[in-house]
Amino acid sequence: MGDSSKSHARIHRRQSGLAYAALLAALPGLIFGVDTYLAGFFVLTFAPLTVPPFLRRHPSAFTMTCTATGVVLVAWSVVGVLLGMFLFLPSAVLLLLAAAAGPRRSPGVARVLSWAGGLVFAGVVLGSAMWCRHFSVRAAQAEPHTYQAVVDADWERRVGLGQATERLKTFGAVSVWVSSAGGEDKAYLEVRFSEGLSDVDRAELKGRISELPGVGRVDLCPVRDCG
Repeated sequence: MGDSSKSHARIHRRQSGLAYAALLAALPGLIFGVDTYLAGFFVLTFAPLTVPPFLRRHPSAFTMTCTATGVVLVAWSVVGVLLGMFLFLPSAVLLLLAAAAGPRRSPGVARVLSWAGGLVFAGVVLGSAMWCRHFSVRAAQAEPHTYQAVVDADWERRVGLGQATERLKTFGAVSVWVSSAGGEDKAYLEVRFSEGLSDVDRAELKGRISELPGVGRVDLCPVRDCG
């Protein structure tokens, strides 16, 4: 009888699997978010998802935690959509499914909910793979079409971005801008050109950029950094 009570004092493996799936489904969003200025929001949203897997021996607490966390996360995914919190919506759905997938009341319904959770998780995996292929693999393989040069932080004020832009556009530049280089004393001058610009014209444009006041070495900027 003691063994029987022990066996009932655990959640079903399907529920456990869905709880772990909810945790794993949130990883792409977390990885994306920690590299932004909203990192704190992503970390705090991810943190509650780590709790349910530790409650496998406490069915009531597991069900209550999954339900409460899932409901709050659904609401937060909608309210915080502009902050990127919608990336955690699949995890919220998986937690709600985990709470409802206990097989003791209705094994058939529990099985259907488990399959539904599997489809949600598969969608997350597929979406993450497509995102990685588009933004990482394709970006790494794409040919750069932006020149980048390090300039002084006050270069734009001293030289005049508008004047430089008009000059470089006559040599094939599409757009010219100055971005922060992560320091107070320097910045990046970035010059984008069309992908159809010939090698000869690209070399000419590069030379014209290096002739600008305060510009030294000019290099191609990888697509993952400059787009």
